Amino acid sequence: MPHPTVLSPSMEILTAVSNEISEGVVIFSPDGDILHINDTARTWLRLKQGLKKIHALDLLKNVNILTAGGSPLAPQDNPISKLLGGEEFHKLNLRLQDSDLAELGNFQCSGRVILGESPCRLLTLQKADEITGTVHTVGIQASLVGILGDLLATEIDASFYQRVLKGAISIIPGAQAGSITLYNEADHRYHFVAAVGYKLKKLQQISFTYNEALFLVPESKENSFIVQNLVSMDRVMLDPERYRVLQQEGRIDDIKVTLMTPIRLSGKIVATLLLDNMSDPKAFNKESQLIAEAFGMMVGIALKHLNYKAKLAQAAEQFTQLFHANPTAMLLVELDKSQVLDANEALLKMLELKSDAVIGKPFDSLIKASRQSLLKQAIKLLKEGEASPPTEIQLYAKSHSYWVLSEAQPINFKGKNAALFSFMNISEQKETEEQLMQAIQTVLQNTTWLGQSIMEQLARIRNKKAVPASFMNLSKREKQVLNLIAKGQNNAQIATELHLAEQTVRNYIARIYQKLAVNTRAEAIVWAREHGF
Repeated sequence: MPHPTVLSPSMEILTAVSNEISEGVVIFSPDGDILHINDTARTWLRLKQGLKKIHALDLLKNVNILTAGGSPLAPQDNPISKLLGGEEFHKLNLRLQDSDLAELGNFQCSGRVILGESPCRLLTLQKADEITGTVHTVGIQASLVGILGDLLATEIDASFYQRVLKGAISIIPGAQAGSITLYNEADHRYHFVAAVGYKLKKLQQISFTYNEALFLVPESKENSFIVQNLVSMDRVMLDPERYRVLQQEGRIDDIKVTLMTPIRLSGKIVATLLLDNMSDPKAFNKESQLIAEAFGMMVGIALKHLNYKAKLAQAAEQFTQLFHANPTAMLLVELDKSQVLDANEALLKMLELKSDAVIGKPFDSLIKASRQSLLKQAIKLLKEGEASPPTEIQLYAKSHSYWVLSEAQPINFKGKNAALFSFMNISEQKETEEQLMQAIQTVLQNTTWLGQSIMEQLARIRNKKAVPASFMNLSKREKQVLNLIAKGQNNAQIATELHLAEQTVRNYIARIYQKLAVNTRAEAIVWAREHGF
């Protein structure tokens, strides 16, 4: 009977897990392209390091596959052919020989079809002579990967650790009941967060200090370990009240043996998995310990992955809040499709639109500008991972047009290749400059009362906007730097072109800002372009 498929964790997680276990693991795409092979599989299949991209069926060119009895295997029974056809199998017994017919050993292999965001095929191999007394059977590994996939598809909520505990009890031999304690950063204590066979709400009335937890699970203990005198240990370290709760609600007098497994995150014990047996003091053995260790490692992987996802989600939420609160008009664009992901209120107001008329629209149909080609060049730069330099354009809305300073940065937004555009409204500045030019033109038409020198000054202003006196104090090198800034070059590019150190360039830029009375690179670019650079 085919085994149920599991939802796929990320390929990064599957790869990390395969590198930590003792079985041979091969992961390939539904089309047969090899995605990952761990070192054990490389050794058994006689593969060289640095293997180039090959098809899964090519893996078996260096080995012969026989039935367990030594008969040739029919092509359709090849385990890779089975998986490529979508067929799953469990504990398939095979015999491998190298190309010189030397025995490589008897193996059990299992195949799983994994669906989800990273669909793939998972082939695991284990030497038959290592199966007896070893926890990492193919079936256990499939169960572990299945549980990991289920955990990664969820969030760390109130029920997460209860699911972890039930999963542990279902696959670890000897486990009948159990609990999980979790470290709380707020009070620096370990609290019960899950229980099977006990009253969780009652156990949540007590907690343990970090030192008390270390008494049970020393930092030096990396692996699972068996405790057969838990009652004595608890009586030594706990006060009477907490000991009473454990007696009444945690049934410690009934527990014959406990298997403890520390769960680590970044080297620190963040939780402890405690599995209990009420009838047999020898219920847990080496196999139980090894399965618990593998399980604890996978829970640690899941916690790391889910914590990372939660932090990314939190950062995305904070970014979204800042994005919408920003008074500067801003736009989020998905670069692969050139579609609008989001627009803030400032941009919607400028364009006289509502959000439902913007989201999902093509970028070039929404943003209409006087220099549309420059925006296309900006998109091209952004797709190559480069920032788009500040560009002065005229932006057209329904009933108005605006002069804006447009610039954009490539970002990763919720896993998408995106760009953040900003459009700084400089229309008032433009209008003031135009009014000044008109006034100068009017004055120059009647020059009877003006001296020659004043007329020349006004003419210069008309032809080239007024330059502050401090600009005249710019050195030749500072003018060169300003010219390159106006062309959109960054500090590294300027340093290369002028054969200067980047720190020297930064010093020049600081002096330029001071002399031009500007505070940002964007302001310096606007000033420079307005004055003919």
